Amino acid sequence: MKFKSSVPFILAASLFVLAACDGGSSGSGSSKQNESAELQEDNDQGIYRAVLSPVNTKIVPNTTGTIEVRIDGDEVVVESTVAGAPSGVKHLQNIMTASECPTDASDANGDGVVDIMEGSASFGKILIPLDSNISDQLLGNDFGPIANGAGAYVYRKSTSFAQLMADLGTDDPDTEDFIAKLSSSQNLTLSTRVVVVHGVSRNSDLPATVATLGDAAADQLVPIACGKLVKVHSEDTTTADDARRETSSETTTGARLL
Repeated sequence: MKFKSSVPFILAASLFVLAACDGGSSGSGSSKQNESAELQEDNDQGIYRAVLSPVNTKIVPNTTGTIEVRIDGDEVVVESTVAGAPSGVKHLQNIMTASECPTDASDANGDGVVDIMEGSASFGKILIPLDSNISDQLLGNDFGPIANGAGAYVYRKSTSFAQLMADLGTDDPDTEDFIAKLSSSQNLTLSTRVVVVHGVSRNSDLPATVATLGDAAADQLVPIACGKLVKVHSEDTTTADDARRETSSETTTGARLL
């Protein structure tokens, strides 16, 4: 009788042990995922700056400036200060997937202009459009700051690092377009990427051989400046926040890069 009465107790104890083991395994998996996310965030923390140099100097000879990305905890802030750009023109800006800027030698067809397709051999595809919504690759990407009469503009946007990485880590809906995603475990690794500024005047008289994307006009996508992102120390940052201002949003039909 004692043996029989002890059977339910033994079964209950066994089930408790199994449940505890299973719960520990599940908790361990969740913990590893959290550690992976934290490690990813830690690896990308810091300040990254690109010093812009002109591209297509025969058309726009003097476009210069800096584009800076600051990742501090879950906050991402992107700031641009650009001079020497075509005035009254909307300038699309993009962080690209690759690490090189195009040169005059990138003009493969010899028409005197390094167009978006020729430049892509160096700078790759778009990873983060610096538009009105840097949290999402496809939202707000018809926006670009407009240079004033002196050819200068400033730009500042911010987002959540977690939200940015969640969007970049989703499945790529169209692997044939000009926008790329990251793998789910891939870091942002900004120090391996370049930033490109686009846009020349519609009166630039571009050759008919200048390539474009989708239904965007060729002048909207011609690269005018490029710079490699380099990780810098906070004490190297000289641009004050009060020197920044938000640029007004204007929409140009056909500027979406899809």
